[in-house]
Amino acid sequence: MIRWLIVTAAFGNLGFAGPLFVGIPALVRGPLGLGPVAFGMLDAAFAAGAVGGATSLALIGCRIGERRGGLAVAALLVQSLAFGALGMRVGFGSSFGLMLLSGACSGLANALLITLLQLRAPEEFLGRVMGLVYLGSFGLIPVSQLLAGTVAEAFGVRAVFPLGASVMFLALVAGGRWLVRSEAAA
Repeated sequence: MIRWLIVTAAFGNLGFAGPLFVGIPALVRGPLGLGPVAFGMLDAAFAAGAVGGATSLALIGCRIGERRGGLAVAALLVQSLAFGALGMRVGFGSSFGLMLLSGACSGLANALLITLLQLRAPEEFLGRVMGLVYLGSFGLIPVSQLLAGTVAEAFGVRAVFPLGASVMFLALVAGGRWLVRSEAAA
């Protein structure tokens, strides 16, 4: 399960980081025709959603039990759908709501997956495992940004979001089934 979790996190972030860091500012400036305040509001919506999603575990954490993997997979599925919908012809209000939803799912899923990883990794390897997760997550950000910029230049900024969501979804399909299976077997 740990191997699949690392690979899923790496490829999920490959599909996510570029659209977030390159696509959102370009979407605000281009198709939405707005400026820095609107970008800040969309960024804040994602952050508020992430805080809310992670904090929700404090309220429901004891009721989740051994369903962490399944709940994380469901949250990531919703996040990829919300993120992909940003590529549709939506206005600022819809974009704000999609960013809030995407952030909430991201915060919830990340808290669940990091917990799972720390519970499943042998204690003597925990530092190395977490290092690999962060390398896969943060190390691929520049690659994701380059890909998002290239896609935006070639096909328009709205194409960045469904493409990124597709990469997130494929990573989820590839790793999510292992994650849910290993939770059921534990």
